[in-house]
Amino acid sequence: MRKNEKTKLNINFSIMCIICTGEYKTVEDLQKLDCSGCTTLTKIPVISGLKTLKCTGCTSLTEISVIPGLQKLDCEDCTSLTEIPIIPGLKKLFPGGCTNLTEIPSIPGLQLLLKVYKRNS
Repeated sequence: MRKNEKTKLNINFSIMCIICTGEYKTVEDLQKLDCSGCTTLTKIPVISGLKTLKCTGCTSLTEISVIPGLQKLDCEDCTSLTEIPIIPGLKKLFPGGCTNLTEIPSIPGLQLLLKVYKRNS
């Protein structure tokens, strides 16, 4: 892999997500990760260099680590997620359908926030 080559990994609807085990350390220069539909995924760890994270429909996801440099977070329909961390540099956030979110923090520099649904009380 070339140093300046952009890297993307799609693991949509995987039963076993490799980032759950921490085996992801061997992938260098990963900039985009799509783990949508990984229903067994409970935590997104820090992945250095990651710019875009799409984890829609990860219904068991309860924690997203602060990932320095992350610019886009699409976490729609992560129904077990209760909070979004303050990620410096985050520009786009898509938390629609995260019915257990208690609040969305003020994130300096956030340019786009789409589809925020309030859960029914």
